[in-house]
Amino acid sequence: MPDKTPKMLEIEERFGRELDEILREDYVVKKKSTYTLSQKFAIDATTICNWLRVYGLPIRNYSEARLPRSFVKPSKEKLEHSYIDERKSMGAVAKTYNISVSYILKLFDEYNIRTRNPREAMLPINFVRPPKEQLRHLYVAEENSTRGIAKKLNVDPTTVCNWLREHTIRTRNLSESHLPSGVKKLSEKKLKRLYLDKKMSTCDIGEKLGIHYSTISKWLREYDIPRRRNSSNVSKDAVKELLKSYVGEKKYAS
Repeated sequence: MPDKTPKMLEIEERFGRELDEILREDYVVKKKSTYTLSQKFAIDATTICNWLRVYGLPIRNYSEARLPRSFVKPSKEKLEHSYIDERKSMGAVAKTYNISVSYILKLFDEYNIRTRNPREAMLPINFVRPPKEQLRHLYVAEENSTRGIAKKLNVDPTTVCNWLREHTIRTRNLSESHLPSGVKKLSEKKLKRLYLDKKMSTCDIGEKLGIHYSTISKWLREYDIPRRRNSSNVSKDAVKELLKSYVGEKKYAS
């Protein structure tokens, strides 16, 4: 309980009630303004705000202060239905509840409702956003590119990338996206086994997977796998061909 000033005690004596009860009823329940209360108690509005803080009563900001007295704060479910299910714009939602867009934004932040970006806002009203399972199937199982998925769903590739990030579906990097269909990036453990344990060259590993050896070199760098000294990117078959060519040229010269 805070130490009460003479002015606080005077108001309590005049109205015959505890000050926190008076403030709660007038400011919170009846939604009277701090200016109105300052006129009622014959003090300045700043003192009213200080008293509200002392008693732990939430002070309305500018947009909240302009709300109609009959206003009932909409629930998260109602806002999600209007904004997500019915795909109303932020302005249309605000108009539904006869409040400002800035206050709607405050409620969205409070309820942790994600707002649409400009690209998503341009989607058709009847558009149904694909769930995580469908998106994972398209991108991971079917190995479609983000551009391919965007074409199927008639959306922008950037929107597909945003959805993948939101659902924590790992996106392929540039080297992975250029892999042939059916070929997946080797895990660090498997690459170490082939390169360090089995002593295969990057060319041999690339040949085994049907990809260029430079891609294998990129994976080694990404995994921070140390390169072998005096290792060659030339495959065994290529070495044999070079030796045959060299021997043939030597015979011809002699």
